[in-house]
Amino acid sequence: MRLLPAAILAIGTLCATTQARAADPDWIFANSGPGGQPMIISHQGTLDVMFYRSASGTLGIAFHQRRGKYRNPKGVETAMAMIGKFTVALQTFLTGQKWDTAGGDLKPDTVPDMINALKNASTGALIPFEHDPVSFSLKGAMPALEDLAHYAMAHGESLPPPLQPAAAAPRPSRGWT
Repeated sequence: MRLLPAAILAIGTLCATTQARAADPDWIFANSGPGGQPMIISHQGTLDVMFYRSASGTLGIAFHQRRGKYRNPKGVETAMAMIGKFTVALQTFLTGQKWDTAGGDLKPDTVPDMINALKNASTGALIPFEHDPVSFSLKGAMPALEDLAHYAMAHGESLPPPLQPAAAAPRPSRGWT
């Protein structure tokens, strides 16, 4: 059963690589993100950009720098991810002598602002602590996020609006007096 996510990722990679271009990165769906949550990922040079459904039911964003050699002697610092005018504060973690990951969950009330930024921005920037900004492409991210929302809904999971419609308000009970 654990082979299924790898098979989906492999099929997605094969389908995406035939049409992928440097200016139009691939966004691959995988249902094996952090904590087993569904995610979309784009491999862009040595940078992996990920959006995932977090365990709390909201949306997370993470970045992995492959083959990076950044040194950060303090171990944990803050990084920023900028998508248009939308900014997310992230934590960067040091594993060994390599800056490896920056990621964090968004709050449900910030997701609409990020979605609006995604609709208008074609690139973003990851700004690690005391390092040069690393730009990344967002082309294709919005349709992939919508696919992620449909997958979550089909599996009884949720994502905050506007990726998924808000839950219907409960009807007031009509009590007899």
